[in-house]
Amino acid sequence: MARSKQQRKAAKHKAKAKAKAKAKAKAKAKAKATSPRQAAGEGRIVRSRVSRVRPRPGDGEPAEDVAVFDAARLKSLSPEIAQQVTAVRDALEAVAAGRDERARQCLQSIPRRSLLSDWRLFITGLIDWYHDAPEKAEQSWRRLDAQRRPARIAANLRQSQQLHRSGGDAKAAAPDVRMIWRLRFERPALAEAYRETADAGPIPESISEDDWIGPAQVDWLRVFATEQRRFEPHLVQSLCENALIRIYHLPFSDGFEHITKRLPGPVHDPQNLWLKFLFYAPTPDHENQAEPAALKYLQSLDQNDQLSANVRDAVKCQVYLALANHRRASLNPLARILHNEGPEDRSEVNRYYQAACKAYPASSEPHREYVGWLQEYADPERFRKADRQWYESRLATAMEAWSKGVPEEITPRLWLVDHYFDKEMNELAVPHVKWLAASRHPNPKVRAIEWKWNLLESMRLARRKTRVAQAQEHFDNAKSLWPEWVCQEWVPYLQAALSRRAGDLPSFEAQRKEAREQLGGTSREDLADAVMALGAMQMMRLPAAELKAFRGPVDQAAKSVSTLPTEQLLACGRFFRDLHRTNSLYPAYRMHGAKFANELKKRITNTRNLFSRYRKQDCWAAVEWLVHKKTFYTNYQFRLPPVIMSKASQAQVIFWHFQTLLNTSTNPRLVDLEQRVQILKQAASEESDPYLRHAYAETAERALHELRPEPLFGEFAEMFFNAFADDDDDDDDDVF
Repeated sequence: MARSKQQRKAAKHKAKAKAKAKAKAKAKAKAKATSPRQAAGEGRIVRSRVSRVRPRPGDGEPAEDVAVFDAARLKSLSPEIAQQVTAVRDALEAVAAGRDERARQCLQSIPRRSLLSDWRLFITGLIDWYHDAPEKAEQSWRRLDAQRRPARIAANLRQSQQLHRSGGDAKAAAPDVRMIWRLRFERPALAEAYRETADAGPIPESISEDDWIGPAQVDWLRVFATEQRRFEPHLVQSLCENALIRIYHLPFSDGFEHITKRLPGPVHDPQNLWLKFLFYAPTPDHENQAEPAALKYLQSLDQNDQLSANVRDAVKCQVYLALANHRRASLNPLARILHNEGPEDRSEVNRYYQAACKAYPASSEPHREYVGWLQEYADPERFRKADRQWYESRLATAMEAWSKGVPEEITPRLWLVDHYFDKEMNELAVPHVKWLAASRHPNPKVRAIEWKWNLLESMRLARRKTRVAQAQEHFDNAKSLWPEWVCQEWVPYLQAALSRRAGDLPSFEAQRKEAREQLGGTSREDLADAVMALGAMQMMRLPAAELKAFRGPVDQAAKSVSTLPTEQLLACGRFFRDLHRTNSLYPAYRMHGAKFANELKKRITNTRNLFSRYRKQDCWAAVEWLVHKKTFYTNYQFRLPPVIMSKASQAQVIFWHFQTLLNTSTNPRLVDLEQRVQILKQAASEESDPYLRHAYAETAERALHELRPEPLFGEFAEMFFNAFADDDDDDDDDVF
């Protein structure tokens, strides 16, 4: 009877599994049949022969060539030549260790006309030869003096390469060529590594085979690393790093300590101190071990001559950032929930952030993180003045350091312009205004900087009644430069406020009436009229006694916010949205803005026919305002009401989502980030609104860098995996 299709498939799967198990058992049996000493026998024979090789000076061989392999001869050379010979010896040692850049640095001290110039050419070609580029190596070697030792060594290397490429009989080759061929191309050490890593021993059920490393493998690797580091530096380092990565994944702190003390780490962390920090930092029970390890790592960097000064500074910057974030994350849970850092905690966090900015000032990342932390706790809508003061007092200094370290960065400059004008320190703001105006940056906020400067200057001058005429001049300039993406209806309100500040009541009354008519003559605009009037009077520095008449209607509306018509709340949306866009919030907004926003969110959530019942332009502007206020972000989640989700485009939802997450302290990592970013970039290319066009593109780029899922070690820590990656080491990568 014929078997069903399902039965045939099951039988085929069973046979395949059986064959696989048989092959695995065979490989395991083969590995067990050979002890570590026997398996290493062939490789050790080659190493033994190499260790017995002693260079012998030839008849009439130059003394400087002999001194390269015999340090005792250095005394017989002049100080200048002895120094150059030492540079050659150091360069050869660096090449043998796989430190090509270090070798090139050593060779820089040897003049082209020196007696040691042949060695300089030889080592330059040797580096290329190690990288499987014999043709490039030949360009250096063909210029060697055939009568000297560098040329003879190059000839043997050349012949071993030809032997490898031709697949000829190695036994027929000269002994020196055959030994080079075995070490470089046959690589018995690699074969030994494959044999010894075939069997990891019994693996606990809860641990993946890809993560496990057995004790026998570690013991073998310690001996192998000691014996082979001279001959196979890349292979040894690859094996050690692989072992360290595996033990990092395992939940055994004792095993981690045991192995990290015995196996060398990558070039930037040979003592595995940084790895130790990464291992213990997420574990509350071992918090006291993480920070000391990172601090020791920082000290070790100063003695690490394998890294350039720039790389050392960049690494220090990242370590200090990690320490700052670790200190913030290690606060007790209640403090994290309440966003309440104690004096000692915030001082330590501040010190680490400042150290990160100082270590590598040309990077925006430390400045951005430091400023973001300060701004988080300086938010006037979330914290009292007494709680904010410590953070606010450090913001200007942090922004100035950012601007000096990264002059092309516009974010600190825009903030400093607002800050200095608010503090009446306009002489400090002017250089930033001039730089931004001359930069021709595509950001609409930068292009509107002269408008913003004139507007702020008019408000600053309006503080004194005697300077209102000058304030009027700047306001007239601001009117002529008014951006198209900013609410035009506010202009007559500001003009009326300026007339009121000047004491010209007839002009004020006429302009106030004109402003109301331009805004709209229905009751729908009543609330918008009240808040725009209050905002204009405050910004133009009307005395407190005169402000009472304008505060009254707004305060009353805030008290009875639940009784306000929805259309009135919606009508305020565009004005409030543009205040957020231009960072021009008037002081009283903090008192009532959140009340109006929260009430409007309730109305939108409970109104199914929102867009058909009210003006669409008011609805969309109001939604953008609520996004700026982070009204839709609760319990660490961004959620839009169904009525908005049903009408908004995909790009709008993505933009609002990104914008909210980027402006919070807990930036989650989005898995499907790239797809969303592409949608937003496409929408940016099709958007007609100049502000949104740039905002879409800028937000997409920020999200790509700040919301990308981090690898297990983090972006900086990932260098642990790649520290010794090399183009010619493809066969060494997956030994374990």
